Amino acid sequence: MLEMTPLLVYEGGMYFGELSLLSKKPRAGTVVTISDCQFACVDAETYEKLLKKNSLLKMEQNVTFLKQIPYVRSWQ
Repeated sequence: MLEMTPLLVYEGGMYFGELSLLSKKPRAGTVVTISDCQFACVDAETYEKLLKKNSLLKMEQNVTFLKQIPYVRSWQ
């Protein structure tokens, strides 16, 4: 029987496999579950769209925060 060493125990909301999507190379590891799980599979194109959307949301949050600073409010 193959012996496996746990590297990380994932909790709800965590993710894996993103390095493979970014590098366009096969996954470097294998995931084995110790209980029933639900997964969402995302292809590289969808992942890139999600990254872009997340980047835009973070930028908007940063701009909103900066607009609250009196010195920055006068900037165009």
